[in-house]
Amino acid sequence: MLKRLMALVLVVLMLAVVFTSCADDGDAIKETTDEASRYTTTLNLWLIAEEGMDAEQAKAVNDAINKITKQKFRTQLNIKYMTEEGYYAALEKAFTDHKAAIAEAKKNGTTLRTESTSEETILNEYGVPELKYPTALDFQVDILFMNSADKYREYADKGWLVSLDTHLEDTAVKLSYYVNGEMLDAVRYLDIPYGIPNNTTIDEYTYLAVDEKLLNDYLTSPEQLEDSVFSDKSYQFLNYIFSMDQSGVAAEDKIYPLYAEGGKLDIGMMHYWGYKLDAASGYYVPDPASFSIFGDFYYAESVRGSAIGCANVLTNNRYVDFLSKKVEYENTEGFITSDPEANAAMKVVKGGWEKKAELEAQGYTVLSIETPRVDDTTAYESMFCVGAYTDNEERSVEILTYLNTNAELRNLLQYGIQDVNYTLNTVEGVDLETGEPKTYSYVTPTADNRYLMDINKTGNVFMAYPDSEEKVMQWEYGKMQNKEATAYPTVGVHFDYGSYKLDTKSIEVLAAVSAAFEEKVLDVITNPADVVALSGEIKAVASNAIKMSELLLAKIGTDVTYTYEGATKTVTQDDLKAAIAGMNSGLLVSGKDSLQSVYALYRDWLENSGIND
Repeated sequence: MLKRLMALVLVVLMLAVVFTSCADDGDAIKETTDEASRYTTTLNLWLIAEEGMDAEQAKAVNDAINKITKQKFRTQLNIKYMTEEGYYAALEKAFTDHKAAIAEAKKNGTTLRTESTSEETILNEYGVPELKYPTALDFQVDILFMNSADKYREYADKGWLVSLDTHLEDTAVKLSYYVNGEMLDAVRYLDIPYGIPNNTTIDEYTYLAVDEKLLNDYLTSPEQLEDSVFSDKSYQFLNYIFSMDQSGVAAEDKIYPLYAEGGKLDIGMMHYWGYKLDAASGYYVPDPASFSIFGDFYYAESVRGSAIGCANVLTNNRYVDFLSKKVEYENTEGFITSDPEANAAMKVVKGGWEKKAELEAQGYTVLSIETPRVDDTTAYESMFCVGAYTDNEERSVEILTYLNTNAELRNLLQYGIQDVNYTLNTVEGVDLETGEPKTYSYVTPTADNRYLMDINKTGNVFMAYPDSEEKVMQWEYGKMQNKEATAYPTVGVHFDYGSYKLDTKSIEVLAAVSAAFEEKVLDVITNPADVVALSGEIKAVASNAIKMSELLLAKIGTDVTYTYEGATKTVTQDDLKAAIAGMNSGLLVSGKDSLQSVYALYRDWLENSGIND
């Protein structure tokens, strides 16, 4: 009796506090009233956990999370912790079972009752009324983690995912502060957003660092270098350094014109029309960084959906000029060094946001050749979606938004309970935006912790504590980096296997021929004049698929093989002619019944994606 009386007193006191605090704020009263009118809801959250997860510890964390979601959203979460192996199979069975149950209920003239919402109350052990949280069906998929572009598109095609377009209208402003906007745009499939990507560090920069003193001796402004190691001004500057008299200079004091990792340079900002077969999914996926005989440049101002051309790269004058200079730089003794400690007038360096400050401290003027780009890997490697059979779309999106914007919930889901699963530590650092000292926190797992989650699979990475002292500033750098990130022009391009009969044979032929051409022709050129001569040969036959196929096979030999339909075959002139003709035309044929090339698909995607409307 005493316990019940004390509980009732506590309830009265809590209500008094609520209404007292709200008395000064009419909006707060309205919010309280709105919250009180809500039904309670139970949702299933499907996650991938690490091997070795302890069920008892996982339940304790789930209970702690529900204290937040019940109070904030009147929502109970059943978290389904699963290992990666079998995760998608379990999801697909759940969707299939749910659809079958709905069909069976309809057949019987009944409604499938999941009992996922309730406005009832129950008495607790003290006799105090409490909200009743209903039971969700085991196969109910409300919120699900995804890390596969192919599964994402497959589930959308099957009608298993909810379009978030309308829901995101209400949360877009809030999410924009926490999730990179380019990533949100990149996951639009057929111009519909079905997922909210989990924010993480995007890609890296390519920097062009130039010795300030040497640069000032030669140029009036670093902008004259045009942010490229291959520009005419850069070429002249590097040759000026190379021509300096360094006779009698000690080896450790010698100034090299150029530094590059491994002593090799990339052409940079070149999109190759290469595709490769992904063994896991069975789909062909873009491979724009690997050399192909077909390609085109993109530029610093290029965004998602920016048009990219398609032609034999050796007919592109800019490409030929850059390749000639690359050959000269790499094959002139003493011109380029691979030693990062050596003195170099110019450095081409890849790295994060913090790398620029490091180079400037060494006396370099630093230009960004390329900023980080959101690509298909970044966009689709970690996201959350809402299942199409959820009983409450709105509540699911609320939980997703909160997970991406609230540190308390985010840390609970990732690390568990403080002082049980982890301890919190602090380290002094610097606020990168203000330059002022700042205290940062990071976690250390306890000895008994068996609550094991991958931070990239539980939400916005930057909303969680770092898991080591070393990562504290890395994450701060990552946040700054993401502010400058842009989208790769072709992010989101995909093959619609349901609508097209793709010429996959030509993809394999071009991939094999391109690899052989790079190895047997381009990689053995040591004289820039030979690049120009080769370009002349290519240009002379570029518009003729028959003559082009003859020339390429004469250069690489007739023993180049490719794999198609499980068999290894030798590239014939007819094979290569057909592949080149398809890429040259870049047209859809037979009313979209088939595709001549991957470039044709890209053009069709540009037209129908809704990006440029």
